[in-house]
Amino acid sequence: MTFFAWVLVILALGAVGLWLKRDWEARRLAEQQAQAESATENTHQASASPLTPLREGVAQLFGAKQPPMGAKFRQWMTQAFDKEPDLRGWLAGLSDEQLDALTTHIDAFAREMGFELRWLLDQEVAQQPTLTQSLTRVVADYCRACRHSVNLQEELEVYKAIRQYKQAPNSQPNRALGEALFGKLLEQGLTPVKVAEHLALPEKERRQQVLTTVQQVATEKPIVFQKLVKEVVFHQNGAGMNGAANGVAQHN
Repeated sequence: MTFFAWVLVILALGAVGLWLKRDWEARRLAEQQAQAESATENTHQASASPLTPLREGVAQLFGAKQPPMGAKFRQWMTQAFDKEPDLRGWLAGLSDEQLDALTTHIDAFAREMGFELRWLLDQEVAQQPTLTQSLTRVVADYCRACRHSVNLQEELEVYKAIRQYKQAPNSQPNRALGEALFGKLLEQGLTPVKVAEHLALPEKERRQQVLTTVQQVATEKPIVFQKLVKEVVFHQNGAGMNGAANGVAQHN
Protein backbone atom coordinates (compact mmCIF):
# COMPACT_ATOMS: atom_id res chain seq x y z
CA MET A 1 0.00 0.00 0.00
CA THR A 2 1.40 3.41 -0.93
CA PHE A 3 1.65 6.41 1.37
CA PHE A 4 -1.26 8.04 -0.48
CA ALA A 5 -3.46 5.01 0.07
CA TRP A 6 -2.49 4.95 3.74
CA VAL A 7 -3.54 8.58 4.09
CA LEU A 8 -6.95 7.44 2.89
CA VAL A 9 -7.01 4.93 5.74
CA ILE A 10 -6.51 7.67 8.29
CA LEU A 11 -9.16 9.87 6.67
CA ALA A 12 -11.63 7.00 6.69
CA LEU A 13 -11.06 6.01 10.32
CA GLY A 14 -13.16 8.82 11.75
CA ALA A 15 -16.30 7.82 9.89
CA VAL A 16 -15.61 4.13 10.47
CA GLY A 17 -15.12 4.65 14.18
CA LEU A 18 -18.35 6.62 14.52
CA TRP A 19 -20.36 3.95 12.74
CA LEU A 20 -18.84 1.12 14.76
CA LYS A 21 -19.24 2.99 18.00
CA ARG A 22 -22.97 3.45 17.43
CA ASP A 23 -23.38 -0.16 16.36
CA TRP A 24 -21.57 -1.59 19.35
CA GLU A 25 -23.19 0.79 21.81
CA ALA A 26 -26.56 -0.49 20.62
CA ARG A 27 -25.41 -4.09 21.11
CA ARG A 28 -23.99 -3.35 24.53
CA LEU A 29 -27.21 -1.65 25.63
CA ALA A 30 -29.22 -4.67 24.53
CA GLU A 31 -26.94 -7.00 26.47
CA GLN A 32 -27.13 -4.83 29.57
CA GLN A 33 -30.90 -4.84 29.42
CA ALA A 34 -30.98 -8.62 28.96
CA GLN A 35 -29.00 -9.44 32.10
CA ALA A 36 -28.78 -7.74 35.48
CA GLU A 37 -25.45 -6.61 36.80
CA SER A 38 -23.96 -8.75 39.56
CA ALA A 39 -23.51 -7.46 43.10
CA THR A 40 -19.76 -7.71 42.72
CA GLU A 41 -19.78 -5.45 39.70
CA ASN A 42 -21.97 -2.93 41.52
CA THR A 43 -19.63 -2.93 44.49
CA HIS A 44 -16.60 -2.47 42.26
CA GLN A 45 -18.23 0.43 40.47
CA ALA A 46 -19.20 2.07 43.76
CA SER A 47 -15.66 1.81 45.10
CA ALA A 48 -14.04 3.23 41.97
CA SER A 49 -12.66 6.72 42.35
CA PRO A 50 -14.98 9.36 40.85
CA LEU A 51 -11.85 11.15 39.65
CA THR A 52 -10.73 8.28 37.41
CA PRO A 53 -12.74 9.32 34.31
CA LEU A 54 -11.61 12.92 34.87
CA ARG A 55 -7.94 11.92 35.03
CA GLU A 56 -8.27 9.83 31.88
CA GLY A 57 -10.01 12.69 30.10
CA VAL A 58 -7.31 15.18 31.12
CA ALA A 59 -4.58 12.79 29.93
CA GLN A 60 -6.25 12.45 26.54
CA LEU A 61 -6.94 16.19 26.34
CA PHE A 62 -3.29 17.11 26.87
CA GLY A 63 -2.01 14.52 24.45
CA ALA A 64 -0.63 11.79 26.72
CA LYS A 65 0.85 9.27 24.33
CA GLN A 66 0.86 5.50 24.61
CA PRO A 67 3.84 3.45 23.38
CA PRO A 68 3.36 1.96 19.91
CA MET A 69 1.45 -1.31 19.93
CA GLY A 70 1.94 -2.38 16.32
CA ALA A 71 4.48 -5.11 17.08
CA LYS A 72 2.33 -6.67 19.81
CA PHE A 73 -0.77 -6.37 17.65
CA ARG A 74 0.98 -8.12 14.74
CA GLN A 75 1.85 -11.04 16.99
CA TRP A 76 -1.57 -11.15 18.65
CA MET A 77 -3.64 -11.02 15.48
CA THR A 78 -1.99 -14.12 13.95
CA GLN A 79 -3.96 -16.25 16.41
CA ALA A 80 -6.84 -13.92 17.21
CA PHE A 81 -7.81 -13.72 13.52
CA ASP A 82 -6.83 -17.28 12.61
CA LYS A 83 -10.25 -17.89 11.04
CA GLU A 84 -10.10 -14.71 8.96
CA PRO A 85 -7.19 -15.18 6.53
CA ASP A 86 -8.21 -12.26 4.30
CA LEU A 87 -8.27 -9.78 7.16
CA ARG A 88 -5.09 -11.21 8.64
CA GLY A 89 -3.36 -11.00 5.28
CA TRP A 90 -4.37 -7.36 4.82
CA LEU A 91 -3.08 -6.43 8.26
CA ALA A 92 0.14 -8.40 7.73
CA GLY A 93 0.77 -6.36 4.59
CA LEU A 94 0.91 -3.10 6.53
CA SER A 95 4.30 -1.67 7.43
CA ASP A 96 5.33 -1.30 11.07
CA GLU A 97 4.62 2.43 10.94
CA GLN A 98 1.21 1.87 9.38
CA LEU A 99 0.29 -0.76 11.96
CA ASP A 100 1.43 1.53 14.79
CA ALA A 101 -0.86 4.24 13.43
CA LEU A 102 -3.76 1.84 13.00
CA THR A 103 -3.44 0.38 16.51
CA THR A 104 -3.37 3.90 17.94
CA HIS A 105 -6.75 4.55 16.35
CA ILE A 106 -8.06 1.13 17.41
CA ASP A 107 -7.04 1.82 20.99
CA ALA A 108 -8.68 5.24 20.95
CA PHE A 109 -11.89 3.66 19.71
CA ALA A 110 -11.61 0.86 22.28
CA ARG A 111 -11.28 3.39 25.10
CA GLU A 112 -14.44 5.11 23.91
CA MET A 113 -16.10 1.71 24.13
CA GLY A 114 -14.87 1.24 27.70
CA PHE A 115 -11.85 -1.03 27.35
CA GLU A 116 -8.20 -0.93 26.27
CA LEU A 117 -6.58 -2.72 23.36
CA ARG A 118 -3.72 -3.73 25.66
CA TRP A 119 -6.08 -5.92 27.64
CA LEU A 120 -6.16 -8.21 24.63
CA LEU A 121 -2.55 -7.80 23.54
CA ASP A 122 -1.20 -8.46 27.06
CA GLN A 123 -3.62 -11.34 27.69
CA GLU A 124 -5.11 -9.55 30.69
CA VAL A 125 -8.59 -10.94 29.98
CA ALA A 126 -7.41 -14.39 28.91
CA GLN A 127 -9.12 -15.97 31.92
CA GLN A 128 -12.46 -14.64 30.72
CA PRO A 129 -12.95 -16.29 27.32
CA THR A 130 -16.41 -14.83 26.71
CA LEU A 131 -15.18 -11.30 27.31
CA THR A 132 -12.06 -11.95 25.24
CA GLN A 133 -14.16 -13.19 22.34
CA SER A 134 -16.45 -10.17 22.51
CA LEU A 135 -13.62 -7.65 22.63
CA THR A 136 -11.78 -9.44 19.84
CA ARG A 137 -14.92 -9.19 17.75
CA VAL A 138 -15.03 -5.43 18.32
CA VAL A 139 -11.42 -5.06 17.15
CA ALA A 140 -12.02 -7.35 14.16
CA ASP A 141 -15.08 -5.36 13.11
CA TYR A 142 -13.10 -2.13 13.30
CA CYS A 143 -10.28 -3.60 11.19
CA ARG A 144 -12.72 -4.99 8.62
CA ALA A 145 -14.42 -1.62 8.32
CA CYS A 146 -11.03 0.06 7.81
CA ARG A 147 -10.11 -2.45 5.13
CA HIS A 148 -13.43 -1.96 3.39
CA SER A 149 -12.99 1.82 3.55
CA VAL A 150 -9.54 1.60 1.97
CA ASN A 151 -10.82 -0.61 -0.84
CA LEU A 152 -13.77 1.69 -1.40
CA GLN A 153 -11.58 4.79 -1.44
CA GLU A 154 -9.22 3.20 -3.97
CA GLU A 155 -12.11 2.33 -6.26
CA LEU A 156 -13.48 5.84 -5.93
CA GLU A 157 -10.11 7.37 -6.76
CA VAL A 158 -9.84 5.16 -9.85
CA TYR A 159 -13.36 6.12 -10.94
CA LYS A 160 -12.68 9.83 -10.45
CA ALA A 161 -9.39 9.61 -12.34
CA ILE A 162 -11.11 7.91 -15.29
CA ARG A 163 -14.00 10.36 -15.18
CA GLN A 164 -11.73 13.39 -15.13
CA TYR A 165 -9.60 11.98 -17.94
CA LYS A 166 -12.63 11.42 -20.16
CA GLN A 167 -13.95 14.93 -19.45
CA ALA A 168 -10.68 16.78 -20.09
CA PRO A 169 -8.05 14.46 -21.63
CA ASN A 170 -5.91 17.36 -22.86
CA SER A 171 -5.46 19.07 -19.49
CA GLN A 172 -1.92 18.87 -18.12
CA PRO A 173 -2.61 16.37 -15.28
CA ASN A 174 -4.78 14.17 -17.50
CA ARG A 175 -2.28 14.31 -20.33
CA ALA A 176 0.34 12.93 -17.92
CA LEU A 177 -2.08 10.20 -16.89
CA GLY A 178 -2.78 9.36 -20.53
CA GLU A 179 0.93 9.12 -21.32
CA ALA A 180 1.47 6.86 -18.31
CA LEU A 181 -1.39 4.62 -19.39
CA PHE A 182 -0.09 4.57 -22.96
CA GLY A 183 3.30 3.49 -21.64
CA LYS A 184 1.60 0.68 -19.70
CA LEU A 185 -0.25 -0.44 -22.82
CA LEU A 186 3.02 -0.58 -24.74
CA GLU A 187 4.80 -2.47 -21.95
CA GLN A 188 2.08 -5.11 -21.70
CA GLY A 189 1.50 -5.45 -25.43
CA LEU A 190 -2.11 -4.32 -25.20
CA THR A 191 -1.90 -2.12 -28.28
CA PRO A 192 -0.64 -2.81 -31.81
CA VAL A 193 1.08 0.58 -31.85
CA LYS A 194 4.84 0.30 -32.42
CA VAL A 195 7.11 2.49 -30.30
CA ALA A 196 9.34 3.46 -33.23
CA GLU A 197 6.37 4.44 -35.37
CA HIS A 198 4.86 6.40 -32.52
CA LEU A 199 8.04 8.34 -31.85
CA ALA A 200 8.41 9.13 -35.56
CA LEU A 201 5.13 11.06 -35.57
CA PRO A 202 4.98 14.84 -35.12
CA GLU A 203 4.22 15.96 -31.57
CA LYS A 204 0.58 16.78 -32.23
CA GLU A 205 -0.04 13.41 -33.88
CA ARG A 206 1.73 11.57 -31.06
CA ARG A 207 -0.56 13.16 -28.52
CA GLN A 208 -3.60 12.30 -30.61
CA GLN A 209 -2.43 8.70 -30.93
CA VAL A 210 -2.01 8.47 -27.16
CA LEU A 211 -5.51 9.82 -26.64
CA THR A 212 -7.09 7.57 -29.28
CA THR A 213 -5.33 4.44 -28.05
CA VAL A 214 -6.17 5.02 -24.39
CA GLN A 215 -9.81 5.80 -25.15
CA GLN A 216 -10.10 2.71 -27.35
CA VAL A 217 -8.86 0.44 -24.57
CA ALA A 218 -11.13 2.19 -22.08
CA THR A 219 -14.13 1.44 -24.30
CA GLU A 220 -13.24 -2.08 -25.45
CA LYS A 221 -11.56 -3.41 -22.30
CA PRO A 222 -12.97 -1.45 -19.35
CA ILE A 223 -11.86 -3.96 -16.69
CA VAL A 224 -8.30 -4.01 -18.02
CA PHE A 225 -8.35 -0.24 -18.26
CA GLN A 226 -9.49 0.18 -14.65
CA LYS A 227 -6.72 -2.14 -13.51
CA LEU A 228 -4.13 -0.08 -15.39
CA VAL A 229 -5.43 3.18 -13.95
CA LYS A 230 -5.26 1.69 -10.45
CA GLU A 231 -1.66 0.61 -11.02
CA VAL A 232 -0.67 4.06 -12.24
CA VAL A 233 -2.49 5.96 -9.49
CA PHE A 234 -1.63 3.76 -6.50
CA HIS A 235 1.27 1.46 -7.25
CA GLN A 236 3.79 3.73 -8.91
CA ASN A 237 6.18 4.83 -6.17
CA GLY A 238 8.94 7.38 -6.53
CA ALA A 239 8.60 8.71 -10.08
CA GLY A 240 4.86 7.96 -10.10
CA MET A 241 3.01 8.21 -13.36
CA ASN A 242 5.87 10.16 -14.89
CA GLY A 243 8.02 7.07 -14.41
CA ALA A 244 5.46 4.91 -16.16
CA ALA A 245 5.38 7.30 -19.06
CA ASN A 246 9.14 7.70 -19.27
CA GLY A 247 10.28 6.91 -22.76
CA VAL A 248 7.04 8.21 -24.19
CA ALA A 249 6.46 11.59 -22.52
CA GLN A 250 10.06 12.65 -22.89
CA HIS A 251 9.61 12.69 -26.67
CA ASN A 252 6.32 14.64 -26.56
